[in-house]
Amino acid sequence: MNSRVRHLAGAALMAVLALPGLAFAQTATPVAADKFRDLTMPFDTRMVAHFFGAAKPLSGESVELRAKGAVLLYLHRGATQLPDGARVTVAVKGGGGQELVRWVTELNPVTPHGFIRRVDLPEGAASIQVSAVDRAEGGPTGRPPYTLILEAWPLNASSSVELPGRGAPPERAAPPERAAPPERAAPMAARQPSCKMVGAPAKRPDYIEKFARMDLSGLPAGVPVQRLLSAGGYLLISPPSGMAAGSKLMVRLRVKYSGDGPYVEVCPPTVLEGGTTQSIEAELPSQDAYSIWRVELTLSKPLAAKEKASLEFTRERVLVPPDPFRAEPGWNNARGLACFDRVTQFQGVQQSANAFAGRTRLNITLPAAGSVPIGSAERAAAETAVLQAASLWVYSCVACKPDNLVVVSVNDSIYVSDTLYRLAGPPWGFVSPPPFDPATAEQMLTGFLGSSRIGTGAPFLPYRRTENPQKDFVRLCSVNATERGTPTLKRVQEALCAGKIAPGTSANIRVNFKSGETACGSDADIVGCRADNELTQYNVRDYRFTVQPSGISIGSGPVEVDLLQAVLHEMGHWIGVDHLAKGESIMAPSMEQARCIDFETVKAVAEQALGNSGPDKPITPQALTLRKRFSSK
Repeated sequence: MNSRVRHLAGAALMAVLALPGLAFAQTATPVAADKFRDLTMPFDTRMVAHFFGAAKPLSGESVELRAKGAVLLYLHRGATQLPDGARVTVAVKGGGGQELVRWVTELNPVTPHGFIRRVDLPEGAASIQVSAVDRAEGGPTGRPPYTLILEAWPLNASSSVELPGRGAPPERAAPPERAAPPERAAPMAARQPSCKMVGAPAKRPDYIEKFARMDLSGLPAGVPVQRLLSAGGYLLISPPSGMAAGSKLMVRLRVKYSGDGPYVEVCPPTVLEGGTTQSIEAELPSQDAYSIWRVELTLSKPLAAKEKASLEFTRERVLVPPDPFRAEPGWNNARGLACFDRVTQFQGVQQSANAFAGRTRLNITLPAAGSVPIGSAERAAAETAVLQAASLWVYSCVACKPDNLVVVSVNDSIYVSDTLYRLAGPPWGFVSPPPFDPATAEQMLTGFLGSSRIGTGAPFLPYRRTENPQKDFVRLCSVNATERGTPTLKRVQEALCAGKIAPGTSANIRVNFKSGETACGSDADIVGCRADNELTQYNVRDYRFTVQPSGISIGSGPVEVDLLQAVLHEMGHWIGVDHLAKGESIMAPSMEQARCIDFETVKAVAEQALGNSGPDKPITPQALTLRKRFSSK
């Protein structure tokens, strides 16, 4: 566990332990919502979830968890805007099945987070039984689905919680002492995903929803194209509509559970033909609300102009409301481009002089809104994509300085890392906290900034916009920092607080959309080009770059590609990473191979950070291509 996680978890646990009246006689103790993530962050891989079904007010539904030690229970509603609450009963049972303690509460429908309770099991207790009677009638009354979701976490290494017969979610990257290939990490048959062809979904119609659609006319023939989807534990791929008989679409489905682990295959390559009525239905053995599904689609031949073919994707409706303690939904999709599958031994370099790893601020220039092909919506979508790409590279830089790119400027709009915003941003209450002293501010920044790195289990968090940095971060900006005594604080102040950015604190990237001609040439196979030490170019003549999950596209080319995937690759060249023809590295020279940030990619970034090369080293233009088998003319 990294130092930030240990600090947060330890502080939060002490706060909870200090609550009055905490004893085994009172086993369900309220926990403040703002302590939730601090408590659960180290144990996300051991979380289990249960979805309550169609509970009637007279009977309700009960689930029994096998548990020991300290456990956190989080019960929330799988739909919003319901006028009725729910009665929740928590009972602790002994090894012989006898009930030791019972605790009853009413779930207020107005409270958005449901309830969060810590349960301390007396030594020798065997289980926790959670019963819920939902006051909403649900389906029979025509209201939206009312399913309640129970999530449970162990709160220390000696505690455990599991659903009998289901086991725990597959683990993320194994620690060094038991490192095993991902495919052998969970051999139990009960943990295997299921995949089958169906004529109709097995789920109740009011429990599922169509949430994404893909235009197949934008697919090149013979080339696998990936789409990343946040769909939780269930995904249904509809029959391709509008595709003529004889046309074939090969579908390969993989999934990545919450965290930084690799993708695992859910369905072997499956062919959907034009005119078929069969859907692909896939389900995971345990509910993981933050699983990312990677759908790889390959057309057998180019579609005719009249074929307006498309695919629709369906997920469980109960997974729609975003967890308020996690990153925004769109950023969860972006996390799908990280597939780190090993435990790294690299250590952070506090004084890196590398032109990427040693910079605190990144200045990104996008074409102004109103310029072709950028409107206001397209520019906003592109802004999100470059922020996500920057965040992913920072997330993967295990050898970067703690303050690496904690500030990003996009056309003069200032964004800061979520960690910095929480540490030193605007106060949440009405009373401002006292100012920092230099030593405290330095210790805080070096201890927390940079702790959210790939492979640590820490969440992938977004950048936050700040309208007025000097006002929002006045406490931080007013501290008297020195280069020798508080170097991290000094760099953050120079990147965030000063009107003029100090030399050596920042780096620059320029993004341009070109109508065919790039510094790498004008070939239709060229998707993007890293032109020089700052400029990245994207070919909008032959491609249209789509931002997910909004679906907004930039460009008018016949082939649709993921803008974030392309930007992430080109930004990797800016960091100083050359093409990597290994594994699934996002730095592969061809887009059908450039899938995600894997171990080889992380290793290459670390080598750049440990050296003194990077964006300032002499380069020649490098192109990202897509192997097409048809002419776009």
